[in-house]
Amino acid sequence: MNVARLVLDYMKALAWPAIVLIVMIFFRDEFRKLLRRLKSAKGGGASVEFSEEVQAVAEEARAAVEAEVRDARERAEEVRSVFEASRQAARAAADAALEPGTLIENGAPPKGLQIINTLT
Repeated sequence: MNVARLVLDYMKALAWPAIVLIVMIFFRDEFRKLLRRLKSAKGGGASVEFSEEVQAVAEEARAAVEAEVRDARERAEEVRSVFEASRQAARAAADAALEPGTLIENGAPPKGLQIINTLT
């Protein structure tokens, strides 16, 4: 029983270092990039300082994200405009087809007109 307890205690003690090691292996490229930017580090108080390059990268990333968001909004507005124009054109076509003199078979509008009416 003492051997099992001893093994369990060792497993508890080694669990978090093993997880840290696995994470470091999995993200080794990111850690290398981060360590290259490291300017200074302190011990027990866990104070870490990175070079100004980090600030420049962060600002560049923020600008890129803002540009992407702006472009996405513009594209969404264009799509909305096209959709609205097509909806208005479909409604106008439906209204024109329902004017007096339009061919109606069996008391119902033509099949394509029924579809247009459901879309608008």
